[in-house]
Amino acid sequence: MAGTRSRPSADPVAAAVHAALAPRLAHGDRLWVALSGGLDSVALLHALTRTPWPFKLHLGALHINHGLSPNAGDWEIFCADLCRAWNVPLRAERVVVGRRSGRGLEAAAREVRHAVFGAAECDWLALAHNADDQAETVLHRLVRGAGVLGASGMRAQRRSQSASQRGPMLVRPLLALSRAQLRLYAEEHHLRWVEDESNADVAFARNFLRREVLPMLERRFPGCRATLGRAAELFDEAQGLLDDLADIDLQAAAGAPGELRLDVLRSLPSARVHNALRRFLRNHGVAPPERARLEETVRQVLTSAPDRDTSWTLEGAVLRRYRGRLILDRLAAQAPDRRAVWSGEAELPWGQGRVRFVEATGGGVGRVLLATDGSVTLRSRQGGEHLRLRANRPCRPLKKLLQEAAIPPWTRRAMPLLWSGERLVWVPGVGVAAQFRCAAGEPGLEVRWDP
Repeated sequence: MAGTRSRPSADPVAAAVHAALAPRLAHGDRLWVALSGGLDSVALLHALTRTPWPFKLHLGALHINHGLSPNAGDWEIFCADLCRAWNVPLRAERVVVGRRSGRGLEAAAREVRHAVFGAAECDWLALAHNADDQAETVLHRLVRGAGVLGASGMRAQRRSQSASQRGPMLVRPLLALSRAQLRLYAEEHHLRWVEDESNADVAFARNFLRREVLPMLERRFPGCRATLGRAAELFDEAQGLLDDLADIDLQAAAGAPGELRLDVLRSLPSARVHNALRRFLRNHGVAPPERARLEETVRQVLTSAPDRDTSWTLEGAVLRRYRGRLILDRLAAQAPDRRAVWSGEAELPWGQGRVRFVEATGGGVGRVLLATDGSVTLRSRQGGEHLRLRANRPCRPLKKLLQEAAIPPWTRRAMPLLWSGERLVWVPGVGVAAQFRCAAGEPGLEVRWDP
């Protein structure tokens, strides 16, 4: 889409969309709309098709068919017809939602949906949540005992993450508008949309709040939806201050990547330790445990005997206490016994990370030496390996070398070992075998493991 000027419209929907997106977008950006076919997303897509921009913008739509309704196929067809009529490219994705996850159908569908969001091939993905949705979200989280972060509601902008890549930026340009304003907009422009029959089912918590609780609150406290929205903004501001404090404490306690110094944590008040640890886990993509469990974990971390090494299992990671450090171990879930053949690639995948081979001169592994034994492979550690680090010293058990390098025992099975034929060449954190070390001035390879 191209336009000559970018002016906010007198229409409140178009004006809100323009105000939310104009400071963010740039020439050539790919902006997609998460299009369910419902009122809100149809109104958002329509407003975007009518908004002029002073630069080229690639507008598209993403429809996710959850397959949960007997009408799901019809909704996908509706979205395809709508996008065809408005000349908007559509990407339709069909997903499978696990009904026995133990987290509830709403949570399972949201998890699958956000996985698709994270893999979307666009720069921006616009979601059509409005002010009523924000009020419902804040109320829902408060009654479930949320802290400041949860009570801050849905953010106007945040980065979406997928398991394998950095996802697009999620943006919510309609948070300042009520559902009634969107309906009026749709009616004035004679728009059509679909109705999800599950929205009437008050067995779902969000529907119960929307249909039963909030109308009652509005009768007693007029304007409470807007008030809850303003409260969310204040909570978000407070969370920003808590994050700033956590960053100060984490910087003071920082060790190696993914590690914190216990002596620094012990010097902080317990509330600041809880705050810092929540921030630390979120920074590494790990959901913090509920408050009671977090507090008990911190108590054990800080009060157990100094020589006691222990661990706590979290969702997708293990938190370990080891040699005066608190270490976040995300390798625990990676299956051992891997093998990969290296054929000259710049990098090879290894578990959730990668092994990189960086060209060097006079350092690392000698390229010529590496090719003498046939196949070059990466393998998981099996035990019993030996390595000679110095030409004038005997081979030593790898177990001893790993202990001397202070490499925690639980990471050793996940480590990639580089082999040339049946000779061990390189071990991360330990070094290169003497017979494979690159000579001065010779071409070599620096091998690096990014777990």
